[in-house]
Amino acid sequence: MIGDLEQDIELNVMTKAYKLIKKLGDEEQGRVIQWLAGKFGVPQTGLSGRIDNVSLGGSTINAALSGSGSAKLGRRSSVEAVGNVEAIVTELTNYSIQGLFERVKTKTDVARVLLVAAYLQERTKGEELGSRAINKELKSVGRGIKNITQTINSLLKKEPSLLVITQKTTTSQQGKKKCRVTPIGLEKVKESLVSGVLKV
Repeated sequence: MIGDLEQDIELNVMTKAYKLIKKLGDEEQGRVIQWLAGKFGVPQTGLSGRIDNVSLGGSTINAALSGSGSAKLGRRSSVEAVGNVEAIVTELTNYSIQGLFERVKTKTDVARVLLVAAYLQERTKGEELGSRAINKELKSVGRGIKNITQTINSLLKKEPSLLVITQKTTTSQQGKKKCRVTPIGLEKVKESLVSGVLKV
């Protein structure tokens, strides 16, 4: 539990830093990252080389910051550093389910279902999802949905398509559906990890 909390705080700080640094030009990004590295005693050569096996809540991330190897952090490596922060922040499997809801604000059941469906799909490496599995995760964080089938049906009607049915066990309205988040849906969720809000 403590590990999850520390991981979530770390991701939150990286997200805020990324959003601020991203607004700067290339040279300014380099200076800011250089200054931060100096403030925290990170060797400058380490920034322009490789940082391997960054541990984040039990998962290992290979965050490569490739550069010229000089002591000065150049324009290219500063841009890559910012890009790598975004890659870490938007990796769904770096979060606990609780941490995900602390990171992303959702106001509707449809947004919550999309968030959890994307999380489960990434965690299970693309397995098809059922409504029961989605609602089980939602209930684990006190956000269970009374009529999950109706909520999933609402999500299926969204344009552009965020969720699709991959199989249905019966032809009746109550038939159990297996679904998958579309690439557009996954991108929308990953964008919400940076913005902090998921609107569907």
